[in-house]
Amino acid sequence: MAYVSELENRPIVDIDGEHVGTLYDLLASRRGEMLHPQVTAIVVKRRGNPIIISINDVAVLLTPVIPLNKRIKDVVPYQPAEQDLYLVRDVLDKQIIDTNGVRVVRVNDLELARVNENVYISNVDIGGLGLLRRLGLINLSRRLSSSSKPGKALSGIISWDDID
Repeated sequence: MAYVSELENRPIVDIDGEHVGTLYDLLASRRGEMLHPQVTAIVVKRRGNPIIISINDVAVLLTPVIPLNKRIKDVVPYQPAEQDLYLVRDVLDKQIIDTNGVRVVRVNDLELARVNENVYISNVDIGGLGLLRRLGLINLSRRLSSSSKPGKALSGIISWDDID
């Protein structure tokens, strides 16, 4: 499992190992019958203007350094579709409705899951652990999640299909 906050600012390199920039945002949209949105593109912060790159041009997303499967000069910028959702810009820190518990909650982080070759948004983290990850306190959040009582008090996960 991976979280959007853990992917933010990860370096991106092209197939030759040349530094392209850092991950700034992810785009996702619903595809077919799948209830969970699929990651469709990444937004790369670089010198000059950011570039949006199709997930098809990304060799592996869930790694410490994100490699592309081609040279940056050969990448055709991805054109966002109307249904594409910017995960950092449009979802993190926003209030959503938990339809299962019928309450308004704040999105602290998003959990991603790889299914076959695709990456989907699986869950929404509304707990304190998600907030700690966002603040860069990953080691503290891991220690708290591994201990029984404090981790439970700070955890709060909602499946994507239980939100509105």
